[in-house]
Amino acid sequence: MLDAAFQPKDKYSYVFTTPGTYIYYCTIHGTSKAGMFGTIVVTAP
Repeated sequence: MLDAAFQPKDKYSYVFTTPGTYIYYCTIHGTSKAGMFGTIVVTAP
């Protein structure tokens, strides 16, 4: 989805078009257990 580094006050958006469970984490901290992480659940309309 995103492979670029953010700068202060940068914004990003993404539109999920396929239902499913998506796990994400902040790569600045290295791993999903070292920093910010979460799960997004997308359902059919």
